[in-house]
Amino acid sequence: MTVPRVSIQQRLVPELTCFGCGPANARGLRLASFPTDDGVTAGFTPWPEHDNGLGYLNGGVISTLLDCHSAAAVLHEADLRGWGPLPGAALPYVTAGLDVRFLRPAPLAEPVTLRAVVTGATSRR
Repeated sequence: MTVPRVSIQQRLVPELTCFGCGPANARGLRLASFPTDDGVTAGFTPWPEHDNGLGYLNGGVISTLLDCHSAAAVLHEADLRGWGPLPGAALPYVTAGLDVRFLRPAPLAEPVTLRAVVTGATSRR
């Protein structure tokens, strides 16, 4: 019998409506990230609508996936450390910046695998 896996997003923020990873956004990408022994992983299969017009995955979609998956890694790490949301915030983090350098095009017809590792964390409380 296979035990169903519950994503970080579904477990910790099931009502999140984020376009990239919100379990409660039926029209979003619904990226689901899962803890592993050495970080966090996710798989995503692009839709035809994510075409950049040249047969590759749109860079904005790639950036959204990176932003959301990185956030899931931070959310998971914060949960492991017992860090809850900041006062008045729903989450214990926000993306402070995102700088993406594309190395090569991502084919639209192939699944994308994302991996993230938190290399350092400090509480700013």
